[in-house]
Amino acid sequence: MYQKKVMCEEEQKANKILSCEAAVCSYIKSENMKHVEIVKKELQSSDLSIQDLEEGFETLSSMVRGLQQIAKQSWKHISLLHNKKMAASYHARSNSLPSRQHPIVSQIDENLNRLRASQSASTSSLIGHNLSGLQDLHECVDVLLQFPLTQQALAQEKQREMVEELLDGSLMLLDVCTTAKDALLQTKECTHELQSILRRRRGAEGLANEFRKYLTSRKAMKKAICKALKNLKHIQNKLSTPGENGAVISVLRDVEAVTISVLESVLSFISGPEAESKSSRWSLVLKLMHQKKVMCEEEQKANKFLSAEAAVRSCIKSENMKHVENVQKELQSSELSIQDLEEGLETLSRHLIKTRVTVLNIISC
Repeated sequence: MYQKKVMCEEEQKANKILSCEAAVCSYIKSENMKHVEIVKKELQSSDLSIQDLEEGFETLSSMVRGLQQIAKQSWKHISLLHNKKMAASYHARSNSLPSRQHPIVSQIDENLNRLRASQSASTSSLIGHNLSGLQDLHECVDVLLQFPLTQQALAQEKQREMVEELLDGSLMLLDVCTTAKDALLQTKECTHELQSILRRRRGAEGLANEFRKYLTSRKAMKKAICKALKNLKHIQNKLSTPGENGAVISVLRDVEAVTISVLESVLSFISGPEAESKSSRWSLVLKLMHQKKVMCEEEQKANKFLSAEAAVRSCIKSENMKHVENVQKELQSSELSIQDLEEGLETLSRHLIKTRVTVLNIISC
């Protein structure tokens, strides 16, 4: 019994949450001012412990997501090696371009159709799924570009102009990817800063300026995204121009068109519908006004960035502690969306660079 009592006291000293409980219980029994001071001290210590645990759980969660991503990448790498072996086998048997029945061409068609069917994705999970599908598509394109006669088709002088257009488009797509990654980084930084401030302050008073800083940062980010959306529209218009294209050029144009579509959905999701409507000017404003009003609540629920903005605006108006807690919740949700999109965009950038380098090497030989 004595040993258990000694261990209990040691546990209370080591565990700040238990120490806090013990201090509160002591005050209830005595109602002594000295015990009130102890309660304050222990509450402060337990608060620090809570913050440490929160950070630890967040780190652990990130590690688990990282391991999931590694497992996914490993499986895709195995599939890619299998496709390359099939391509090498096909080289030995055929002197023509891959037919529509060839497995890699069929995979490209399947991925294109799947991505076209999900172009209206409006949630982070669906957009993340599309980015993953885009990765599969570009891996198949990488295999297609290894065929000698695919390379011969791209190296033909009559295809040079179309190949140059595709290379220009890929460069602009890389710029758009960089804009999207920068926008996510900026949003993540101002989200972390606001979360840190909200953790340190225990009331809603005096936070309006901090909330306005967050909204100002988001506004600057939306301006950059609006410009990127215009660049995507420019590439899209070039791709829609009719011309005599070979089979390989047609496939690469289709891949570029679908990549544009997915990037548009990513940018519009990060910024909200405002940037997309601005990029189309006033011709669609009246038509969209009613639709925007009806869809506003649904968009905010599906889009964690819009939900966070709406929560921040509500807090500026009311300075209510309940609204502050809602802001913290929405910021945390938007942070998870940021991480998923960052990983997808980084992988897409690597694939775009790899494809661009491969095509440049082909036409330089």
